[in-house]
Amino acid sequence: VRWTLADALRTPALWLLLLATIGTFSLWQVIVTQGPLHLQDRGFEPDTAAFFYSLAIGLSIAGRFSVAALGDIIEPRFIFAFAMLCILVGGVLFWFISPDVMWAAYLYPLLAGFGMGAAYICEATMVGNYWGPEIFAKIRGVIGPIAVLFEAGVPPLAGFLYDLQGTYLTIMIITGVAAILGIFANLLCTPPKPVERRS
Repeated sequence: VRWTLADALRTPALWLLLLATIGTFSLWQVIVTQGPLHLQDRGFEPDTAAFFYSLAIGLSIAGRFSVAALGDIIEPRFIFAFAMLCILVGGVLFWFISPDVMWAAYLYPLLAGFGMGAAYICEATMVGNYWGPEIFAKIRGVIGPIAVLFEAGVPPLAGFLYDLQGTYLTIMIITGVAAILGIFANLLCTPPKPVERRS
């Protein structure tokens, strides 16, 4: 099917994919930008906080490589949903970590980092699978800037709310709900029907 950008913009799949992207990466932005400060607030030494922060970033690379192999076997939409769930569970563990719960401190970067890397690859793969290579760049050019507007607003909002409340709980709830909505949006994001079949 030779999609045009105008036709692609009229498909619910594109907007569901955008919602899934915003929900996924908004929670990741809290984890990655507020991580060192949150970990120190929870009682970790700065060097330990930096280690777990680096571990989350590094494990995102593992998520990217694993999807490269799995994406040819499993529908990327389902991998994306699993990756989003990993980020969500990683975010919950991120909130509850402390030196007394070291298993969570090691598990949160594994889940969140892996999930971020996998989701990052799946979002682009779904664009290519759904609308083809001819308008791939145009669709990414629509989804990217809109998603970044939301994602870039999360770290300053997190800092603002922390300054007001002395905790990251509110931003964790907001982005956690966004991630849950993103999972549902992703699962509803089925391949769009060709223009000829729509009336």
